[in-house]
Amino acid sequence: MATAYKNLQMLVESIIVSSKGWVEAVAVVTQDGSPLTYNAEVEFKPDFIAAITATICGACDAATDILNLNPGGYESIDIQLGDKRHIIINRYGDYYVVCLTRPNPNLGFINLVLRAFLSKSLEGV
Repeated sequence: MATAYKNLQMLVESIIVSSKGWVEAVAVVTQDGSPLTYNAEVEFKPDFIAAITATICGACDAATDILNLNPGGYESIDIQLGDKRHIIINRYGDYYVVCLTRPNPNLGFINLVLRAFLSKSLEGV
C-alpha cells in the first residue's frame, strides 16, 4: 500500500508541474469520499472535496444508469464555477482525480495533461 500511495503522490505532483500553472489543486479521492493525497497552491479542504466528489460522481452514475446512457459510465465531469475556474473530475481506476483550475484555463492543454497521466497503467495503485 505504501508504494501505491507514493505512486498517487507522484501522479498529483506530476499533474501540477505539467499543467504549467493552469491547475491550482489536485486531489486523489476514493469512491466512498476519502481523500488519499493532494497538492494545492490555494486554500483547499481535501475532506470536503472528497465528500463532494463522491456525491457528484454517485449522482452521475445513478443518472447514466437510470437513463440507460453509456453502460460504461462516464470518464470525466467538468464543472465551470462562477469565477471561470473549473473543477474537473476524472475516473482513475477505483479513484477519482479532482483538479481545480485557474480562471479561464486552457482546457485543451489541461485535458491533454490529464489524459497523458491518467492513461498510464494503474499497476501498483
